[in-house]
Amino acid sequence: MISCVICKEGIYKDGSTTVTLERESTIIVVKAVPAMVCTNCGKYILSEEVTEYLMKLLDQAVLHGAAFEMLNYAA
Repeated sequence: MISCVICKEGIYKDGSTTVTLERESTIIVVKAVPAMVCTNCGKYILSEEVTEYLMKLLDQAVLHGAAFEMLNYAA
């Protein structure tokens, strides 16, 4: 078990979260992102693989000139 680095009260467990990313004039919101989530405060930790995937989604949105996108996570 890993204790939460923010609240020091909860522990991280497998779960999912919603992540909002912004670059330039583009915002993306990705729902159902797999993460380790604190049972107390909700702070989350993403794996390197998930982070890389999210950054690719953001790159694509910026490349296509999107102002706002809301997506469901799909690896």
